[in-house]
Amino acid sequence: ILIGLVGSEMCIREAVTEAKKDYSLRKSGASVKYEEVWDDFDLEVKKGDSIKENQLKWKISNPDIVDFANWKKTGHEVDFYAKKCGTTKITCSYTNSKGEKKSVVYTVKVVADDDD
Repeated sequence: ILIGLVGSEMCIREAVTEAKKDYSLRKSGASVKYEEVWDDFDLEVKKGDSIKENQLKWKISNPDIVDFANWKKTGHEVDFYAKKCGTTKITCSYTNSKGEKKSVVYTVKVVADDDD
């Protein structure tokens, strides 16, 4: 806010600056996750304020090892189910209106259940 004297009158001006849009996308936690077979787990990304939840899409490279735990396949946090031992990659991506894509990749290693 700028306050000044113009002639004999007080003048007040408000300068408004638009906030820069934040389209950042990054991992939350370690890049490699170890999960036990038959367990549910979630993965999460940290997204900029300008990215909407439904714009974040998750993809599993090998759904024989890990699958989605429920119908939800979008958003900053998604639940998964470890089906069998092995290693797979899970990607969360965002594509902006110009067709530019950002993504983060987690490596998930499913190991035998130690309790058995």
